Amino acid sequence: MKKDNEEARLTTGVEQVNTASASQANGLPEAFTGEGVVLGIIDGGIDFNHAAFCHPDGTTRVKKVFYFTNDKMKAYTGNKISKLTSDGIDSHGTHVAAIAGGSDLGNGQKGVAPQADLILCGIDEELSNVNIIDCIKSIFDYADQVGKPAVINLSLGNPLGLHDGSEMVGTAIAKLTDNGTMSGISIEEGTVTLLDDLSASLQISDCAKALGLVFEMSNARRNYADFNTIEQYTQQLNELVTASMTCKGVNQHIPMRVQTAKIGIDYWAVPALNFADENGYVALTDMLDKESIEYMVNIADHAAVPMYKSLITVNQLLQYIRTFMGYIKEEQKKMQEQQKQ
Repeated sequence: MKKDNEEARLTTGVEQVNTASASQANGLPEAFTGEGVVLGIIDGGIDFNHAAFCHPDGTTRVKKVFYFTNDKMKAYTGNKISKLTSDGIDSHGTHVAAIAGGSDLGNGQKGVAPQADLILCGIDEELSNVNIIDCIKSIFDYADQVGKPAVINLSLGNPLGLHDGSEMVGTAIAKLTDNGTMSGISIEEGTVTLLDDLSASLQISDCAKALGLVFEMSNARRNYADFNTIEQYTQQLNELVTASMTCKGVNQHIPMRVQTAKIGIDYWAVPALNFADENGYVALTDMLDKESIEYMVNIADHAAVPMYKSLITVNQLLQYIRTFMGYIKEEQKKMQEQQKQ
């Protein structure tokens, strides 16, 4: 088990963001350990007092437990949590919660977010759509009360249903997250620092409409939409979004927009940069090597290839950005040389 956990952490790139030294080496502003974040787990078979959910001194990291009896939810906090055992006979929920947020106890078994505040919802014997929705809402309500962002893991499912988001759980999630545009996810204006020497500035006139277009376009692409269909979405997005890139050592804001490009058999709306007006916009697909383009595709849509090939690792994202940044600097250098001539 320990070997599997270590290999998983290496494969997914978690080790590159969990410590200050590793994060700094990868150009990140700080270590990402889950500190200051509420991590909600909705599952069955959770041992609420497992060592993986405790601090090294033995005190619990679990801020709240939601437990169902006869379809009635009850909340437990503080010392009441210590009197609980498990909500089921298996250990699936314990396994899942430990992977996501297991404590760093010096045994090499820590989770992805070992310092997150844990909210555990045990529904092993009371699994239903209504109870799942109640858990999601309760986790978000707690996060709002303490003023922290929340992440929820729901490792439950089956192949039944419409798969279009119109059923009970999908509709409830959309409502609880404002269709993915709730505060903290919606960006109407701001600057995103990708690395110390590369940042992107965005202005979105109608964020809800832009996100709706992205969602529609993604569904269209999954159904093998042709160039003209994706191009319509591309043009609409460019009307809503104004963006530019800034790279250290490049004395200008480089205008950026999206442009329809073919990757494999699919058409995508990919970022494109304008290094000089007379040259027009250059799509990322014309800048990057094949491997970096695959990284870009995996980051944008991890379902585009089989899951085992599409692990979105931090290392892949950083390599993609660095390649992109190198291209920007090379283009700037060419322009400067041309001006001298």
